Amino acid sequence: PVLSDALFGTFTVRSGALTTLSLPALANAEGAYFDFTDNALSSSQVDAFLVQLAALGSPAADNITLDISNQTPSAPPGTAGLAAISTLEDFGGTITTD
Repeated sequence: PVLSDALFGTFTVRSGALTTLSLPALANAEGAYFDFTDNALSSSQVDAFLVQLAALGSPAADNITLDISNQTPSAPPGTAGLAAISTLEDFGGTITTD
């Protein structure tokens, strides 16, 4: 299935095995809760998802809660990811990363 509308939805993947995160059809994530903790995403995967969410703009990215922390190994966001976090926080989001 293709996820295109996450409006106020809850999405949790805490398998420890998630190494790739791609939701290319996502067009609306307003109020969504994403929990991708305890996985094996790389910093570049984290950055790509943060940038994708921020690019949705307001209101499609308003009030998102994203926990993408506790990756193995640790995957802190890079420059692009940090800029995307700032944008998402400006939209009322709560973002937690490594």
